[in-house]
Amino acid sequence: MQIFLMFLFSILAAALQLTLMPSLAILGVAPNLMAGVVLAFAIWHSEQKKDWLIFLPILVFDLLAGQPFGILTLGLWLTFFFVEWLGNILFKQNDFLAVISLILLGTIFFDVCQFLLANIFASWHLSESIKLSACYFYAVLPLTLLYNVALSLFFIWGLNKINLSPHQKTTGVSQRMNGRLL
Repeated sequence: MQIFLMFLFSILAAALQLTLMPSLAILGVAPNLMAGVVLAFAIWHSEQKKDWLIFLPILVFDLLAGQPFGILTLGLWLTFFFVEWLGNILFKQNDFLAVISLILLGTIFFDVCQFLLANIFASWHLSESIKLSACYFYAVLPLTLLYNVALSLFFIWGLNKINLSPHQKTTGVSQRMNGRLL
């Protein structure tokens, strides 16, 4: 059942990314729903979290998007594991500043991965290479960071709301932590 729901979510997320998000573009920069989901899922901590579940939405989106297959999948997977590693090793606390820092670092890492992978694919004549300009650094990157922070914080909030057990909803404390606090 969980895989079926994830598949439906994947199709919905890919459809939203390909149809609705381009209409929200400012200066040619559209919100990247998949990057927001990946960053939120990498930062979110839960005992019920399964890392392989994030692969399905990425794969469905990469199949439906117009880029050469693999650029988005590899870039988002590398970003997912990089942000999860940073979250586990460097940012052990889960305060607001650490979450924002992880989102910003993850977004920059994803853009670097996209740039490198697109240029590798361009050397094989599979796509066009990405050429950076000054506009990228003063317009595109700040808008991308703003979009990803907003989307990731929204998805982290949603994941936390979905993950609450009935005991947590009434007491605000997980059952696992309840014995330690008393």
